[in-house]
Amino acid sequence: VTLEDASGAEQCWRIVGPDEFDLACGKLSMDSPLARALLGKRQDDEIRVHSPSGEQVYYVTDIHYQAK
Repeated sequence: VTLEDASGAEQCWRIVGPDEFDLACGKLSMDSPLARALLGKRQDDEIRVHSPSGEQVYYVTDIHYQAK
């Protein structure tokens, strides 16, 4: 999934199982708050995630499935 933050910066994440996550490689655990906020979302949806630094807002710019 590709997300755009409020400043326009894009991040690409692959949602993986909790034993496979590696943030440096763009692999986000399915148990993370960000991944849980993405459940059921579609392209162009807005998501809000609460973090220690405050609420973060992202826009879903692309969703794609990639097999291993």
